[in-house]
Amino acid sequence: MKWRVIGDLILATAFLFLPWWAGVLLGLAAVLYFRFYFEFVLACFFIDAVFGGADDFFGGIPYALTALAILVLGLSAFLRKRLAVYDSS
Repeated sequence: MKWRVIGDLILATAFLFLPWWAGVLLGLAAVLYFRFYFEFVLACFFIDAVFGGADDFFGGIPYALTALAILVLGLSAFLRKRLAVYDSS
């Protein structure tokens, strides 16, 4: 549990002080490491709400980063159930 809190602090710091893509990469790594890391979706929503997510990179779609985070979180949950190497404890 303490590693998840440390990961939350690192992710929050990354989203505040690093470019958006660096925070997204750290968030993706956290989604792969932690089980159901919903903090990534919250951080992406924060970035979209505060800094304006309708960027040219996403084609001007509002909250595209949040939608991408929800998709990644759902995909990781789907794949974790089907991977034989995942420890469910």
